[in-house]
Amino acid sequence: MHLFGLILCGFIASFWVFYGLTSLTARCACRSSKTFAPAADADCPNISILFAARDEQEKLAAALATLMEIEYPHLEVCGG
Repeated sequence: MHLFGLILCGFIASFWVFYGLTSLTARCACRSSKTFAPAADADCPNISILFAARDEQEKLAAALATLMEIEYPHLEVCGG
């Protein structure tokens, strides 16, 4: 029984080592977002933020103020 447990633990450890190494190599292969220049305002798509509010009088003003602080050229905030 101990041999089976050791073999099982070895397979599990091998899986996690393999998974970690593949994640690490994929992370290293990805380009950083810092290398991309920001898009021009004309190239940015329109974005609408829809939110539903019900019985949220005490939190709604702060939530809307936070949404309006988003710096995006074509942003529309709609609530209902």
